[in-house]
Amino acid sequence: MPRIEISHLGPIRKCDIELNQLNVFTGPQANGKSTVAKSIFFFRTIKETVLNRMIQNTRSPEQLLPLIEKDLRRKFLAIFGSTWGMNSAMHLKYAYAERTYVEVRLEEHWNDPYRNIVQIVFSEPLRDFLLKWNDVVKYEWTIDEKYQLKEQLEELFRDDLTTLYVPAGRSMITALSDQLAALALDGGFRDVDFCTYSYIQNILKLRPIFSEDLRGMLQTKLDTTQDIIDRRVLDFLLSKIDKILHGRYQYQDGAERLFLLDKDFKYYRNRKYVKINFASSGQQETVWILNLLFYYLMEREKVFLIVEEPESHLYPDTQKLMAEALAVFVHAGNHMLVTTHSPFVLGAVNNMLYAGELLDQGSDIPSSISPLSTLLAKQTASYFVKDGRVRDAMEEGLIKNDLIDHVADEINEETEQLMQMKWESEGEG
Repeated sequence: MPRIEISHLGPIRKCDIELNQLNVFTGPQANGKSTVAKSIFFFRTIKETVLNRMIQNTRSPEQLLPLIEKDLRRKFLAIFGSTWGMNSAMHLKYAYAERTYVEVRLEEHWNDPYRNIVQIVFSEPLRDFLLKWNDVVKYEWTIDEKYQLKEQLEELFRDDLTTLYVPAGRSMITALSDQLAALALDGGFRDVDFCTYSYIQNILKLRPIFSEDLRGMLQTKLDTTQDIIDRRVLDFLLSKIDKILHGRYQYQDGAERLFLLDKDFKYYRNRKYVKINFASSGQQETVWILNLLFYYLMEREKVFLIVEEPESHLYPDTQKLMAEALAVFVHAGNHMLVTTHSPFVLGAVNNMLYAGELLDQGSDIPSSISPLSTLLAKQTASYFVKDGRVRDAMEEGLIKNDLIDHVADEINEETEQLMQMKWESEGEG
C-alpha cells in the first residue's frame, strides 16, 4: 500500500500513514483533514504532470527534469499557497512502492535567508527513468507512443488510477453554473486553489456528455457498445441517486437542469425542471459527486476519488444514502478518500463494514443493506485528525465508536442532568 509522511505542513505536525482502498478521515474542523487530502492529491497527480511535460516538451532534452520539477513546484504552491508562512522544517514524502517515492521539502534561498524554495526530490528509480529520456528528442508523439509512455509511468508509479478531487464548498461552484465556461476563458479562476480548479475543469469537460439523463446515458451505452457493463451496480446506484437528488440531472441547451421527480421517483407531468443554480443547496452540493460516481462506473474507468464532506447540506437519512452510494463505488473496485464530520456517514460505513464481515463469513445480512454496498475491513483505513497529529481510528475492523457517539453521549448526559435538576426543583416545590 502507498504511504504518506507529512511534517509541519499547515495544521499537521506529524502524519505517517498507509493508504488503503477506502480511506476515511474525521476530526474537528481546521485540524488538517484537507491538508492531508490535498497532499495525497498532489502526489497522486505527479505522474500526470510528468506525462504532460514529456509529451509537450520540445526543448533540448537536458531541460526535461528541471522543467518537471518546476511544474511540480508551481502545482504545490497552487495547492498550498506561498511558502512565506510555511515552517522551514516542512517535509512530505509519498512512497508509491518500496524504492519509488517523491519528497517535498523547503530549502533556504542561496542569497536570501528569508526566502524558502520548494525542493522536489525523486527517488533513484524515478530519477533514472526521467534522465533516460534525456537521450531522446521527440517533437511529435503518435497515439500509440503516448499510450505506451502512459503505461510505463503507471508501472513505474505502481498506479493506474485516475485521481479526482471533489472539494468542499461545491454549492458555490454549482451556483455559478452558467458562468463557469466564461470565467474559465477569462481567467476568472486564476486565484482558485489547484484542487478546486481541477474540479471545475473536470465538470466543464464532462457535462456535455450528460445531454441525456443518467438512465438515458446508460441505455445509449448498452445499445452502442459491446463492453461488459454491470447493470446491477448501475441500477442500484441510480436508485440511490434518485432518492438523494429527488431529480435527474441533464445538460440541455447549454444549461444544467434538474428534472424533478414525484414521491414515486417518476418525472412530473411535462417534465418540470429547475436550473441547477436555483436548486437546493443539498442538490447543488451532491449533484456532481453523484454524476462522477455514475460516469466512471459506467465507463469502467478506475479512479481514486477524493471527496470532502459528502454530507454537506444533507438531512441525516440522505447522508446515509450518500455513504451507501460512495460504498457502491468502492465495492466496484475504485479507491476513495473521504473527509467527514458526520456521525451518520461514519455509522453507515461501520454498518457496511459489519455487513461485509458477515458476508465474508457466509452469513446473511439485513435486507436494508445491499451486498453491492458492503465493505471489507482489510480494504478500509480510518484516521482521526486532531492537534496536529493523524491517528489510526480503526478498532477490530470498525471505526471506533467513541469517534461517532461521543457528542451524542455528552448531549444525552447533559439532558439527564437537566431532567434530574428539574425533578429535584419540582420536588422541593
